[in-house]
Amino acid sequence: MSNTRRGFFVMSALAGATLATWRLADWVSAQAQSAPQATTQDLRRAEDLLRQMTLEEKAMQLSSMFPMALIGTDGLLRD
Repeated sequence: MSNTRRGFFVMSALAGATLATWRLADWVSAQAQSAPQATTQDLRRAEDLLRQMTLEEKAMQLSSMFPMALIGTDGLLRD
């Protein structure tokens, strides 16, 4: 393959990746704008919970998975 042809393919790939990145950035921006905003009360509650948690509990949260046993056909199971 000649250097010119290789250069063309490289430039085409870079252009495609750039366009895909722009589209992804637009999508992320739209998602962020449509997401509900946390209220001050929500943030205070989260901070309070974090203060009460031990370091071990915080580490466990990082590796936790959603307990699928709590999901029924109509959504989350309630008391």
